[in-house]
Amino acid sequence: MLKGDTLNYSMISPGQYHSAKIEKVNAEKKYITLTINEFVKGNLHIEHMADSAITFMPPKFQEVGKEIKVRVLSVDPSKRLIEFTKKDSLMKEDCPVFASYRDVKKGDKVICVVVSTCEHGLIVKTFGGIKGLLTFEDIKQKDKNYDEANYKVGTVIKAYCLFKKKDKGLALTLSKKKAKAEEEEAAAAKEGGHETIESAYLPSEHALESLMAESRFSTMIKSSKDSSLVGKVHKFRVIDCSEELNFYIAKSTDAEKKSKNFLALVPKCLVSSFSDFLTMPISTETHFSGLVLEIFRDSLPIVSMQPELIELRKEVPSRVQMSSEKLNPGATFVGVVNGLVGKAG
Repeated sequence: MLKGDTLNYSMISPGQYHSAKIEKVNAEKKYITLTINEFVKGNLHIEHMADSAITFMPPKFQEVGKEIKVRVLSVDPSKRLIEFTKKDSLMKEDCPVFASYRDVKKGDKVICVVVSTCEHGLIVKTFGGIKGLLTFEDIKQKDKNYDEANYKVGTVIKAYCLFKKKDKGLALTLSKKKAKAEEEEAAAAKEGGHETIESAYLPSEHALESLMAESRFSTMIKSSKDSSLVGKVHKFRVIDCSEELNFYIAKSTDAEKKSKNFLALVPKCLVSSFSDFLTMPISTETHFSGLVLEIFRDSLPIVSMQPELIELRKEVPSRVQMSSEKLNPGATFVGVVNGLVGKAG
């Protein structure tokens, strides 16, 4: 525990333990203000006063002048804001602590607290002010006797990171096995020389489910599943270019009705036919023309930005043509290398 008499906001970080004094009680909004010293103070909200979800502030937190041991949940030095926690699960020294989204990796365990619900699931929060989404579908797969009464605001949940969206949140799962599977599958594919566009540059099945559950995409999901999009060139705008992901998320911009625009995935390896795709300047202001290659997992289109492929699109055979036509030696086709098998090619 750090001594508070010489601390300032810039010296405070998530996970630190402090002895703080109760300065003020806000019974109406259900939080208390704590002071570490004369200049540094923060808040402890009711959802962090007990390990279980409660609706009334315990009397022990309403004694002005009383000193209590708390842990820093999050801090914003520029705004002079600190959030504290007193939950037993988060007070444990072995509880994972993250200062920002950058610290979280795929498969990491995240001890979080339910802060609200949305159409698709639970919004949770952990150290560093990091938020995440746990879909109802995922919860019900793990909790066969699912009861929403067990997932009230303030409930502590142990989850695992499926993937993260830069500074926007985490896609979480209750299943450790599910979280590790994606990482292990990709590693195994790479080690065995069976890496493909799907394994290296597209989301796993579970990550795709979480992606499609995001409320900001809800109006585009239906149009995105239309198989008639395949083989056609559309105009797009990049709407997510997170460095942590191996694909971009784009939105079509050329539908006659805005409601008919669809969501698409652009694997980073399909931006250019050359290695410069790794360093090409792509941002959320990037507009481009792209060729829809297929509907990935019957959910979202895969799009290529490669100009030469767009130019030769009429020579790219469809899946139906590939399965029905006899492939004779010497036959030529236009397409994209999907992966390498071993060292043979």
